[in-house]
Amino acid sequence: MRVRTLRLLAIWLGCLSSLGVLLLFLALTDFYHGEADLSLEWMVVRFAIPAIVAFHVAAFTALAAERTVGVKRHAPSPAAGQRQ
Repeated sequence: MRVRTLRLLAIWLGCLSSLGVLLLFLALTDFYHGEADLSLEWMVVRFAIPAIVAFHVAAFTALAAERTVGVKRHAPSPAAGQRQ
């Protein structure tokens, strides 16, 4: 996979993971308060945890790919009128 694709995948999974963390917080709050029906909260936990794990795997894979490929940031171009 290309490094750019891995970066975009990591960004999208990071957004999904952030939403999952927020929903997990709300689910855990309901667990703490002792709500009667917790089936929805358990479903949130079942879907959020794999999304968070997938984000971590994608992020570390993207970082490793950048390191092995040797992707470097572009140096800023010189200002107009300056010699290189």
